[in-house]
Amino acid sequence: MTILITGGTGNTGLCLAKRLREANHSVLLTSHSRPVPEPFEGVRFDWLDTSTHENPFNAAHDIDSLYIICPQVYDMLGATRPFLDLAVAKGVKRFVLMSGTAMVKGSEAMGKVHEYIVALGVDYCILRPTGFIGKRYNSTTRVPLAILLIMQAELFGTHFLRGIRDENYIASAAKDGRIPLIGVDDIVDVAFDALVDEESHNTEHIIVGPELFSYDEVCFRVLFFRSETAGNTLGRLQLCSVKSSEEG
Repeated sequence: MTILITGGTGNTGLCLAKRLREANHSVLLTSHSRPVPEPFEGVRFDWLDTSTHENPFNAAHDIDSLYIICPQVYDMLGATRPFLDLAVAKGVKRFVLMSGTAMVKGSEAMGKVHEYIVALGVDYCILRPTGFIGKRYNSTTRVPLAILLIMQAELFGTHFLRGIRDENYIASAAKDGRIPLIGVDDIVDVAFDALVDEESHNTEHIIVGPELFSYDEVCFRVLFFRSETAGNTLGRLQLCSVKSSEEG
């Protein structure tokens, strides 16, 4: 049987594909625009283009599990529901959704997708990690600026890329709040088990890291680099502060 990985060229998707392949599981990757790296097989897929939704099932007729990375749109359920329904009709039995700690079942964005998957009556698992970071790089490493930007985007996800690239900032409303950031490999460990365990988890997993980091600490302890082309360091732009109940 084949496991379909949407977002197959992304941080968790590609790492998960490697883990599954090493364990001799058949995998098929989807990608919107990036080429799928060898030795993996992949198909073009766009959540918002229903003409691409049959592509995975034309490429593999034995897909029984699905790893879901939602598109970055406001109405995530509206964007994903047509393919989720198609997957059920095609015989997919297990759904593993990448969500987040802030996205409770039934809330906006991935919370709605979470609720819908449970209502489908399929085997499922919902992954709810905190903000996550990828590989940690040596803080003394000297790298070209272009590679530096790619590395920083990998560490924090593409939603921080514009601020990192254009302003040398990570924009956050967290002030000095500290977060138990989790590594990609740790998320993939849970996703792997959720996809291949004989008994379906049928629950949600809150996935947190072992240490607490503020964004300032991440900037200066994890992401502190100097490039060969510019002496760039990464800072944190505080968008707003949040008053506690004691402050009124």
